[in-house]
Amino acid sequence: MTQQQFDFCDEAESSHWHPSAHIQEIPEGRGLSCEVAGTRLALFFLNGQLEILEGRCPHANAPLGRGWIEGDQVICPLHRWKFDIRTGQCLTNPQKSVRHFPGRVDENGIIWVDLSEAETLSGSKGSDPPHDFDNPSDN
Repeated sequence: MTQQQFDFCDEAESSHWHPSAHIQEIPEGRGLSCEVAGTRLALFFLNGQLEILEGRCPHANAPLGRGWIEGDQVICPLHRWKFDIRTGQCLTNPQKSVRHFPGRVDENGIIWVDLSEAETLSGSKGSDPPHDFDNPSDN
């Protein structure tokens, strides 16, 4: 497995990086759901590469990290919407893509995510979906 490693240059540069999980929590070809600084994330290893997506399907807010992987796609566990793991592009409805976040693995195996750099495919900063999958009254 290829690990993308990095060192923080200084405290100011690292202020937007957040620890999310340990690399051993995500087996090759599987996903992991987690929440970091109030943002739901889906972490994946695809062909040895770390990929981090916004963790909620925009259709019904299902946890994408609990979906299954087919090729380079994650399939939403609720209604089977398909997303490109490498970009966040929704293949079911291209207007409903999710953000893709930069991530790195440090020398201790901790996965760090840069929440400030997430962009949608249109190049604009994304926003969290308005509903909460874990709260049925909000759907």
